[in-house]
Amino acid sequence: MSTAIQIAFYLTALLASVVLALAGALSLYGCLWFALLLYAGLLTLAWRTFDGGRHPCFLFLCMLLLFQMGRLIGYTLGATSGPFNVVVQTILPLTVSPTASEITILIILLSATAIYAICAWNAPRIVLDPGWEQSWLPACYLLLAASFPFVLYKNYEYFQFIRSHGGYLAIFTDSDAVAQSAGGLVRIISLVATNTFLLVFLIERRGNRLALVTTAFLSTSVLELAIGLRGKVFLFLLTLWFLHNLKTGKRFRLVTIATVVLGGSFAATAISGFREMRTTAVVGPAGFIAGQGISMGVTQVAVQYRPLFAPHAKTYLVNEILQAFYPGSHFGQGELFDNDLSVLLNQDAFREGYGTGSSYLAEAWIAGGFLAILIVSVLIGLALRALHRIGASFAGAVAVAILLPSVIYLPRAQLLSPIATGLKSGLIFLPMFPALWLIRWLLYDGAPEQVTSLEPAPRS
Repeated sequence: MSTAIQIAFYLTALLASVVLALAGALSLYGCLWFALLLYAGLLTLAWRTFDGGRHPCFLFLCMLLLFQMGRLIGYTLGATSGPFNVVVQTILPLTVSPTASEITILIILLSATAIYAICAWNAPRIVLDPGWEQSWLPACYLLLAASFPFVLYKNYEYFQFIRSHGGYLAIFTDSDAVAQSAGGLVRIISLVATNTFLLVFLIERRGNRLALVTTAFLSTSVLELAIGLRGKVFLFLLTLWFLHNLKTGKRFRLVTIATVVLGGSFAATAISGFREMRTTAVVGPAGFIAGQGISMGVTQVAVQYRPLFAPHAKTYLVNEILQAFYPGSHFGQGELFDNDLSVLLNQDAFREGYGTGSSYLAEAWIAGGFLAILIVSVLIGLALRALHRIGASFAGAVAVAILLPSVIYLPRAQLLSPIATGLKSGLIFLPMFPALWLIRWLLYDGAPEQVTSLEPAPRS
């Protein structure tokens, strides 16, 4: 009943804001303050409902706030004077109509409310307790040790190639050559290493040993940060943090989150300058949040220029799944929304490798307006709800580890990117299962029942 009352209140507030905006009683900047107030209340409810953020929905709502409303927050903190100007990839700020900006704010709030409503309804407290998977830990360690050098080699080759071919933009201008610089076999085994590390992270319960193996594996991220893949590394760290809380039953700490945002804002600026081989002005947390909020511009452009993109909506979705097997540069005009958007905003920059990301809100709006926004939001809510519930089992926790980064990144990514990620990771797991079984069989001389000592002791 409390969840129903909360949702009824938020829907009523949204309806009232729409009526006031249509009547001219609520200006665009009035909508800005009203939207931030409503979203702050929704995020507070999510923190309390989900036991200190221990639900994928809370992370999703945080990402939605950062990527789609970051410029609005930046305006309130004095980091930008034009929060509704589209600045992503444009030489000069692009101005869309006030109506398009108001619709953008509305669909962000509508989507957030729908997703929260689905997830908050009867959300149990989930903890991953140790079980049968403990006997597989030695085999996972051996497979990780065998595959770990390939991660180092791949990242080093990528770093060498990218830094000698124009820097970070080579990822987009010559993605096939970047991938081939390390070789197909190395790429596959490095993905095996990443998946195996996730298995070890979920299974290992000894704190010192877990800290050691995590530090060793994360050391490979230094090269990825040097390349400029800060988003990938950030999502990976956030996923590990969530999995740790899933295993231990701990909550996210607000002080720790604030510290991470503060440190991340300075680190992100430094990485941005290094990856693009230029000097960069130091910005504080407010500037960092405003900079990350440029994805709202993607949604604004989709709302403003929907007739340009709508004829290609089905093609966009099909090709997003195919990106599990082909890089983005493989697709031409009219085949991916983010490519078409980049051409519209700055064709010359796109040819040089500059581009912008997508957004599930933008693609849903293009596909079917408000109805599609509502349907997609409900489906995302169901997916987040399912990820939360299956986290109580080891197999489910593995699925959470694989899918969580792509799902919570949807405010800045393609609508079907989680499906592409699932296909790609699923194919990598296929050769891992027989390899782990063989290693386990060799370790125990064909008698797995002799390893009962590896089973966790019952909890008191």
